[in-house]
Amino acid sequence: MDTDEKRASILMKHYHHELNRIVSLHGGKVLNDNDDSNLCIFPSATDAVNCSIELHRALLFEPAVPLKISLHIGEIFLENDKATGDAVKIAARIQALGQENTILLSKELFDKIKNHPEFKAVSLGRFYCEEIDETIEVFALTNEGLWVPKRQNLIGKLKKLSTLVRILMIAALLIGVLAAALFLSKQFLNKAPLSTKENSIAILYFANMSGDPKQEYFCDGITEEIITRLSMISGLRVKSRTSVLQYKNDKKTAKEIARELGVSNILEGSIRKEGDSIRITVQLIDAKNDEHVWSENYDRELKNIFDLQSDIAQHVAEKFGMKLSNDDRKEITTSPTQNTEAYDKYLQARNLTFIETGLGGEYSNTQKAIALLKQAIQIDPTFSDAYALLSKNYSYYSPVAPYSMQIPDSALLMAKKAIQYGPERENGFEALAYAYFRKGNLDEALKWLLKCHELVPYSTVGTSAITDIVDIYLKKNKYGTAMEWLLNAIKYDPKEIKNYIKKAEVFERLGLLDSVKHNIDLAKRMRPEKANAELFDALIYLYFGWNYEDYRHLVKSALPNDEKEIAYQLGIFYLFHRDWRKASSLYPISSNPDDMDAGLVNIHLGNKAEGTQFLNKAIEHRKNVKGSLTADHFYDISRCYAALKDPMYAGYLDKAIEMGWHNYAFFTHDPFYDFVKDEPEFKRLHRRITERNELFKAEVNAVLKKFYGY
Repeated sequence: MDTDEKRASILMKHYHHELNRIVSLHGGKVLNDNDDSNLCIFPSATDAVNCSIELHRALLFEPAVPLKISLHIGEIFLENDKATGDAVKIAARIQALGQENTILLSKELFDKIKNHPEFKAVSLGRFYCEEIDETIEVFALTNEGLWVPKRQNLIGKLKKLSTLVRILMIAALLIGVLAAALFLSKQFLNKAPLSTKENSIAILYFANMSGDPKQEYFCDGITEEIITRLSMISGLRVKSRTSVLQYKNDKKTAKEIARELGVSNILEGSIRKEGDSIRITVQLIDAKNDEHVWSENYDRELKNIFDLQSDIAQHVAEKFGMKLSNDDRKEITTSPTQNTEAYDKYLQARNLTFIETGLGGEYSNTQKAIALLKQAIQIDPTFSDAYALLSKNYSYYSPVAPYSMQIPDSALLMAKKAIQYGPERENGFEALAYAYFRKGNLDEALKWLLKCHELVPYSTVGTSAITDIVDIYLKKNKYGTAMEWLLNAIKYDPKEIKNYIKKAEVFERLGLLDSVKHNIDLAKRMRPEKANAELFDALIYLYFGWNYEDYRHLVKSALPNDEKEIAYQLGIFYLFHRDWRKASSLYPISSNPDDMDAGLVNIHLGNKAEGTQFLNKAIEHRKNVKGSLTADHFYDISRCYAALKDPMYAGYLDKAIEMGWHNYAFFTHDPFYDFVKDEPEFKRLHRRITERNELFKAEVNAVLKKFYGY
């Protein structure tokens, strides 16, 4: 209310409407209206839990209302439709502990629903709350989409404990630790087979114990191949290479990593390579109990490295009690090559691939990778993965290559070779999709990404096939289909933050900024440092009116140790906030200020001639860009003409819309159209984009309602 009364009023009306509707559907009654909170009663515990989950889901989406819900069971006293009593007091204290998007339960209510498999919950421990004589054990629902808070973040209305109580608690804790140590020492001598309801695992990057830092690429490559082999086993959910890469050299415990990744088990190990000999040590950890359930040392000659990778994959599967089908066994025992020299060059190339992502890079590492892959193929002309990686490097290199028109054709040829020699491996299909994407053929790119997904569902290895599929559907303006893929990906792996960030992007394109913020916040809570490393995370907050310091923190997290690029992104911040002088002051120290931005800023600062020169240069660059003009290029040209107050902006914007350009939030906040926003032609275009946006929003809402069943 303090910052936006109109917005707050909309949220309150939406909240009360959904609250009354959904509570009524579950046989409940709404009581104790305190403006920003309510107490509701239900005929049963299951009715209360089902209602809470449905209400949470209904208020996730635009206009999103952040909720924290608590559930308790007990007697209440009614007086003039107002509930009182100890049960109400306990429910209120548990609710005070909560955080946004949490549903907390008392032990009494948990006992009523614990045998219902559709409900999942975890204990957060016992709490001493104000005005409550006994401690309260609190549980958190862990169903999809709900946040499980850390105990140390639950600060509510808690009692301050006396020194004596603290001493007694510490003493009890020490006794418990000693008893647990004695129990575990007995258990460790007689290790039981791994038992888990969920066959999920993350393979952490193996440590390089060779004493030679140059062997790091070899250790990483072996790890990634084991991830690939295990991901081929049906019934085993394996975290992707990109998910575990963030934990390389991380000091977190296996239990902490497993919790953040949402898996039950961790495989970690080390590699020592000396001459033609190799030793790999692996250990499998049941992360829920933080217990080592299996370990093994493998001593082999380097020429047997492929059999060694297969053995590790099969032994892990055995520890899960999984019976491998003939197809599974064939897939995990089939090696990409039998030539160790070719394989070593491939691993070196993989280590170099896609390192450079900065603007204006020379792509020298990509060129080195291409040379190494050509050597690998020369040694083994049937090396499928080498062809696939060469194709990806060609596609990546094509925009800057001096002979770029031929490069995409080479990428296609290499991808087809990869499929010819390895039709059972997804890498060739992924490379083919990437090559077609670079050529602008979205239909073919989508076709082969779907094939890649068929082989390895939800992109457990390689780059993110799911987000690539979503990107293509967004470019084709199929917003409902894009959202459907993301919802299924989140259902498959609710702890993969890239899916929440991509979901935020869908909402951002539709202008649903509260839902954007909600999904970014979810990603941050799961893995703050990783979410901040997504540049998109920083850019979307251009629209939320964040202050400079908050935005700067996000950009610095996304771009550590790159002061020039940070300066450029901060310049964009000031551009969108119409602070032309501050934007201009950052350009001399930025990495690559766009001539478009410089043109607009100079015009606003009164340097019309210089600004016009910048904008005309930007127009010519985009008109002469290599390859066919895209919808983004037409939009950029339109922006430049709009800043010049040239009516030609309308034709280019029309063309961009026809070609599928759509980003409602960006368009409605774009400072380049400030000069023409009152013109009838611009208003016509604005209506056109708005009408189409309403259709896209309706598609997404229909998918959300169907998926969540409301």
